[in-house]
Amino acid sequence: MLMKLSIEEGRVVRVFGPANIVVDKGSVMVVGAVFKSNERFVINRFRSYAIKALENSELSITLGDGGSVEEPKEGEEVIDEWVEISEYVVNNKLRKVMVLGPVDSGKTSLVTFIANYALGKGLKVGIIDADVGQEDLAPPCFIALAIPNKYVLWLRELTFHSIRFVGSITPSGNVAKVIQGVKSLTDKAEGMGVDLVVIDTDGWVNNSAALEYKFDLIKIVKPDALVVVDEYLYEVFKNLEPIIKVIYAPRPKVVRVRSREERKYLRTQAYKRFFMNSKVRKFSINELTLFGSCLLSGKPLPNEVVDKVKTILSQEVLRASQYGEVVTILTKGRSLNVPALREIFRNVDINLLAKGDEKGVLLALLNKDLEEVGVGLLENLDLDNGLIVVRTCYEGDVGGIIFGKVKLNKEFEEVLKSYKCVI
Repeated sequence: MLMKLSIEEGRVVRVFGPANIVVDKGSVMVVGAVFKSNERFVINRFRSYAIKALENSELSITLGDGGSVEEPKEGEEVIDEWVEISEYVVNNKLRKVMVLGPVDSGKTSLVTFIANYALGKGLKVGIIDADVGQEDLAPPCFIALAIPNKYVLWLRELTFHSIRFVGSITPSGNVAKVIQGVKSLTDKAEGMGVDLVVIDTDGWVNNSAALEYKFDLIKIVKPDALVVVDEYLYEVFKNLEPIIKVIYAPRPKVVRVRSREERKYLRTQAYKRFFMNSKVRKFSINELTLFGSCLLSGKPLPNEVVDKVKTILSQEVLRASQYGEVVTILTKGRSLNVPALREIFRNVDINLLAKGDEKGVLLALLNKDLEEVGVGLLENLDLDNGLIVVRTCYEGDVGGIIFGKVKLNKEFEEVLKSYKCVI
């Protein structure tokens, strides 16, 4: 449906996507970006944005199914307050800004807003997306850095410059990896000469462990300013002043809240887009540095123990290892007789796998400096030939692999999420 809309200077309208919008006359601001006459922008079906006329303007809006346009009530939109925050960041030449808030609070939109505003002022900007569960710059389970060279309304429109692998869709149980990843990417961005790094964080803030993790993240990264999109959290974190400037950012009263199903769908799409045009590559196990695999990194079990396992399971054992408190056994066929293995293994976790169970494990490819350079999916462990078979779009040299704790099916849906090794 095509509609024409005239907006007086200073007026705000709210658009729920999907929508394709052309500025026929005048200029408008949306998510900190300024669009002028004959320029166009797209609002995805999972997003909604406030559009403010910077002068008398005319828009042509094409709405898709579910898209709509409405005039917000007074106080519902916060575009002016967000402009003030962005102006403060730019005018005070802040170098690192971190945004905190709960789920569906508008954190990512505010990060995008500040970045766009800074871009419009001629700054070189780095954006770090550290929300491993709803990652936009990379697949879930990763943290990513992007260096935008033009306005962006949704971070998914950007291509990442660098990535760090956490291996899980939750920071809980993985806080050290998240903190290390954010710190590493912040240092990389600063080393590239960016004027401003804006850091988006996850929405895990609902208990003391989550808050301690955020304090630890702040302590290590040392942002110049912390922008908090929640009144309660602002009260919690404001005692960081005067060393760190803490700014309260009001959230829009009306936002498009994602359902659990929509979040799952978006994660699936995020995985899928990074394997379009992917190829299968084979790597020699002996030539790789391996992380995150109890099976491949563990100590092989003695032959006499393996013989007992074969007898109990009535299966050929392809490989069996102990890694800390985890014993992982890969058999040629399927066996569910884990209880019987307790005769041999006590006080350990038993991970019993059948050949083929390894397929779909999410992983990161490392270069010779052990830095994450590519996204991959495990296709096969060819132990007879000592090969790891991986599906990936990355074509460069590989020096190592980090195996994650998430497994995908052929539709790129999450079918297994573990706190310990998947393989």
